[in-house]
Amino acid sequence: MKKLSILIFSFFIFAPCYSQTARDYMQTGSDKGSAGDWNGAIADFTKAMELDPDFAYAYYMRGLAEAFLEDYDAAISDFTKFIAFDPNDPVGYSSRGNVKYLSKDNEGALADFNKAIELAPDPGDYTNRGDVFRALANYEEAILDYNRAIDLLSEDDQKLGFIYYQLGYCKVMIGQMEGCLDLGKSILLGFEADLYCSMKNVEEYKADGDLKITNGDYEGGIADYTDAIELEPNDQLVYVARGSALYNIGDYVAAIADFTKSIELNEKPNTAMSYHRRALSKFQLADYSGAMDDLDRAIADDELNPEYHEARGILKIQLGQQESGCLDLKKALELGSSTAEQHIKDFCS
Repeated sequence: MKKLSILIFSFFIFAPCYSQTARDYMQTGSDKGSAGDWNGAIADFTKAMELDPDFAYAYYMRGLAEAFLEDYDAAISDFTKFIAFDPNDPVGYSSRGNVKYLSKDNEGALADFNKAIELAPDPGDYTNRGDVFRALANYEEAILDYNRAIDLLSEDDQKLGFIYYQLGYCKVMIGQMEGCLDLGKSILLGFEADLYCSMKNVEEYKADGDLKITNGDYEGGIADYTDAIELEPNDQLVYVARGSALYNIGDYVAAIADFTKSIELNEKPNTAMSYHRRALSKFQLADYSGAMDDLDRAIADDELNPEYHEARGILKIQLGQQESGCLDLKKALELGSSTAEQHIKDFCS
């Protein structure tokens, strides 16, 4: 309720000048609210309304006092009456949205914050709507709203710590580990965070992934490579590494997708390696024509690699192209392959 307390007495000074008696009750109600006497404040605001039923801000401030007492139905009723006086004032929608959110009416709160933002975009309403999206587990939309709020606030605004905390939380929830940086920033800005995380850098994730693969933990390695990609989506070798791990667990379709992404990033000589490994994956899926095309491209990019010639030679022989395949095997042997000689004895003698 803290954000409501900021509003409850600041709006009174903007109220139009009504009869002195009604205004006196508004002032005493405000004073009682400042002292935490919410029931007394409600009684005085009610007196003001009895004396002047068109005193719009009396409904507004009574609604705030009712909200502090967690009488949400009464507060929503008063905010609705306040809105009826001026449907183009965003304050009523924003305050009613807050109370609906507190009463777990997330869809109703969302509608009110949407209307408030439509009338006058405000960092508070973006933050509040972000909170609703977070409650609905719509973290992507929440992230957008928290960023909008940050863009509208000055760098020294005290609310930034809370917003960065919410932003970081939502990012972490959808696997965007850079959210850890936002959580850290919230602490630096003075927010007492109850969620902490440490974020490794890309090289650390890659190193951990490599170690797990060496130890036969392909699933763990894939997870680390995925984290590395989240941080640096243009690191070609991580796609090659993850694709290779996916190949080893038999997920050839996903492996092909990673090798294709690596090829799109187009950094030679790594592209040749990606073509070669994609060819092996296509071979497992019986896409022999696609595998042959990829091996041709791998050799075009790196004609001195014996592994590529050897793989193409074996594929050609399996497709009945023995003479051409044997030439590839002999080229692989010439380039230093340790296994091509046995293949030549088996298929080319």
